[in-house]
Amino acid sequence: TLQPLIVEEDSFTHRYDTIKGYVRDSDGNPIANVAVSDGFSVVTTNNEGFYSIDITQDAWYIFISIPEEYEIPTNKYGLPCFFKEYPGFSDWFNFELKRMPGGKESRFALFGLADPQVSRLTHIERFIRQVAPDINAHTHTELGLPSYGITLGDVISMGSTDLSKEVLPAMRDAMHIDKVGIPVFQVMGNHDNCYMTAKNPVYGRDLREINLNIQRMFETTFGPINYSFNRGDAHIVGMRNIQWKSGDDCSTDNTRTAFTEEQYEWLKQDLAVVPKNKVVVLCVHIPLYNNGTIGDGSYRQEVLALLDEFAEAHVISGHLHYQRNYDHTLASNSPHKIYEHAQAAVNGASWTSNINGDGVPNGYGVYIFDGNTIKDWYYKGYPYGMDTRDYQIRLY
Repeated sequence: TLQPLIVEEDSFTHRYDTIKGYVRDSDGNPIANVAVSDGFSVVTTNNEGFYSIDITQDAWYIFISIPEEYEIPTNKYGLPCFFKEYPGFSDWFNFELKRMPGGKESRFALFGLADPQVSRLTHIERFIRQVAPDINAHTHTELGLPSYGITLGDVISMGSTDLSKEVLPAMRDAMHIDKVGIPVFQVMGNHDNCYMTAKNPVYGRDLREINLNIQRMFETTFGPINYSFNRGDAHIVGMRNIQWKSGDDCSTDNTRTAFTEEQYEWLKQDLAVVPKNKVVVLCVHIPLYNNGTIGDGSYRQEVLALLDEFAEAHVISGHLHYQRNYDHTLASNSPHKIYEHAQAAVNGASWTSNINGDGVPNGYGVYIFDGNTIKDWYYKGYPYGMDTRDYQIRLY
C-alpha cells in the first residue's frame, strides 16, 4: 500500500475493504442519490441515505458531491468541507448537510482564481490585503448573488526549498471565508507539489506512486484533488491534470499535461449520475484546448468527450498568466462543443507588478449561472485603478 510522506506508518494499521455510512440532513432525514467517492470510484446513496463503497487502498478521503439544495459546509479553516479523512479507526463515515432555506439556487456566481502562486510572506500579505477584500466586496456589494470560489491551481510557487509545508497552510488561512467572503474550493497545479531534487527525490515503485506521493501535501492541506459539487442546475468538477515524469526533478520540464486512467474512470462514474440537461464545468490548472489527441495516453480528449454529453459544458483553467478564450466548436481540429476559459493570473507577472504578461490586470474570473447555462462571464482586476469590470487591459 502506498505510504504517504507525511503520515507515520503506524497510523495506517486500520484499513478496511468496505466503507459504509449515511448521508442525512440536519434534522436526521435521509438524503437519497448523493454521490459518495474515495477518489477512485463513485456510488450513490439509497432512499435511506445509506451507501457502501469498496475502498481503494490508496484513498486518503471519503467525500460527497454536495447536492444543490444544501449549503456548502466549511471546516475550521473556513474552506469547503465535504470530506472525511481516511484511513480511520472505523469503517463508518456519516455526513450531515443543512438544507438551504430557499432551496436550490436559480442564479449564482462562481469566482475563478488562477495562479495565486505565492512563495513568500509578502505575497501572502498582498493576497490578504488586495485580493481577498476585493472578492468580498464584489460579491456582497456589487453582485448580490450567492457566490462560490475555486482556485485553478498553483496556489503556491515551489522554489529551491520545501516551502509547501509552510506556504500551503498559510494560503489556506488566507482564503478563509471570513476574509474572502465566499467558500473557496481548490485545484492542484504544477507548482503545488512536494519539493524534489536528485538529493531529495520522491520515491515510489512506479510513476503512479510517485505522482500520488507528490500530491500528498496538497491533499493534507486542502482535501481531495478530484471532486465535484452541485449548485443550481450546474455540476462543477475540480481535477488535477498534471503528471510528473519522475520523482527527482521539480522543474516544469518534468511534467506533462495529462489525466491518469484512474482519474478518467473516476470522472466517468461521477458524471454518470448527473442529469444530461445540466451545465457542467471542469476546473483544471493547465488549459486543454488544442492539447493532445485521442490515444496519446493523456486522456485529455477522452475527458472532453465526456463533457460533450451535456447540454452545455465549459472548461476553466489557468497556468498561462495571460487571458485566452477558446471555442472548441469553431476549431477545425476539435470535435467538441465546449467553451474554454483560460484565465489570467491573480499574481500577474509573479507579484512583480499589477498586470499579466499580455497587459490584463491581476485579477480573477466571474461566471454568472442562470438555470442550466452560464449567462454571463467577465474578468475583473483588483489593483487600484483597474478594479472595475470595464477595465480589461493596459495597452502600449
